[in-house]
Amino acid sequence: MFETLLMLDAFLGRKEEAIQEARRAAEMLPISRDALDSPPLVENLAVVYASTNEVGLVLQDLATLVKIPGGISYGSLKLNLSRALKRLATTRTP
Repeated sequence: MFETLLMLDAFLGRKEEAIQEARRAAEMLPISRDALDSPPLVENLAVVYASTNEVGLVLQDLATLVKIPGGISYGSLKLNLSRALKRLATTRTP
């Protein structure tokens, strides 16, 4: 549900609100404190970054997620990030 609200903010052009909400959620439960429940929050943040054309921040969050066991899976990348990354690719082509 939370991810859906973040994505609605991002797609409706409320970029700053979407990033702020996703970042706040990820900061409330950092990976250093809870390596099991925190990665989905960081993944949501990466999806929001991808939806708002923040390429460097997407890669930074993905780099964090791939370094921890169970941080992100191929299926999660395929389902959750593929749409946002495709959208990002289409907005960046000249």
